[in-house]
Amino acid sequence: MAGDWLKVEKDTPVKPEVVAIAGALGISTDEAFAKCFRFWAWADSHTLDGTIRNVTATWVDSFVGAAGFATALEKVSWLRLRSDGIELPNFGKHCGAPAKARAADALRKRTSRASRARPENVRSQTGQNPDQRREEIEESKDSSPAKERRRSETPHHRAIAIFCEAWQAKYGTKYPFAHGKDGEAVRWMLCEIGGDLDRWKEVVLAYLSGGDKFAVEDRHGLALLRSQLRKYLPVQKVTPKAGAASELARERERVRQEKESASRKTLKELRVEVGDDGERL
Repeated sequence: MAGDWLKVEKDTPVKPEVVAIAGALGISTDEAFAKCFRFWAWADSHTLDGTIRNVTATWVDSFVGAAGFATALEKVSWLRLRSDGIELPNFGKHCGAPAKARAADALRKRTSRASRARPENVRSQTGQNPDQRREEIEESKDSSPAKERRRSETPHHRAIAIFCEAWQAKYGTKYPFAHGKDGEAVRWMLCEIGGDLDRWKEVVLAYLSGGDKFAVEDRHGLALLRSQLRKYLPVQKVTPKAGAASELARERERVRQEKESASRKTLKELRVEVGDDGERL
């Protein structure tokens, strides 16, 4: 819950008062602070103003597991023992809803000031390392309109646009493009036809206008076109256009690396499942 916390200053565990309590009880300062915190947490749940009736010093000692703890608190002015109960001086400064509200508001203001003091492109969430921040900065730079235009001009994206536009012209709705599966299908088919976008357009139009029953039932999806690509290609070998040669080489290399990566992953999984001695794990 939002109120289930206490405001503790960073030097509280080694304050002179904690040191004095530890000396009076013959325990370490870590133990003394832990007992104080346990007592404060209990008090925070049972009083609004720091006064708790019908509670004795003996009960407080028993609660934290240290005889003389209540008296030690009283000696450092962190507790008042009364005939009808106990009282925590300055309780509202660190405990209770008002103190927590003030602390939360102060933290919010500090965070806001720190955020405004940093440039937008270097702000990051707590826990991110420098590499993650650099990646976010580069990503924010790459998301510019100029970058989007460059992406739309690549053969791969132009090929996707050709298919989607032709499909929409046939069915009257936008093609439900699946970026992972369909994107890979277009990339593979573009490599197969040598990166020739004119030839790709011919293949797409022939596929969409064909009467293949499976294509009709599938509403001419890209995955099916990939499986039937040879049906729409000429017998002769397609020669890549000069301008598309470098792009085609990069696409083929990328497809090859993905296949190798998938093979290594599969082999690794088999090794983990079977084990080095051949016995199934």
